[in-house]
Amino acid sequence: IGSLNLFHSNVSGLWPEKKEQKAITKQINKKLNTVDFPKKSPEKVCCVGGTCRAILNIVNYHFNKQENNRIITREEFDKILKNLIFF
Repeated sequence: IGSLNLFHSNVSGLWPEKKEQKAITKQINKKLNTVDFPKKSPEKVCCVGGTCRAILNIVNYHFNKQENNRIITREEFDKILKNLIFF
């Protein structure tokens, strides 16, 4: 989907209005409903894109890792995810 793509296709200003947030959520849910997720969680996941780089930067800062670190453990991801979800 891509966060930048979602922003450009749904947001008219700098910050999304409530109506625009709902449109983004609807678009994400529609896409997620078409995914055939594996029954068992994979051991490793490869992530690309700006959102992934932003999460990596947050994890590196939060867990005092080196700036050039490119690995997020499952435990780190789970902990940081709880802090990032706000609606």
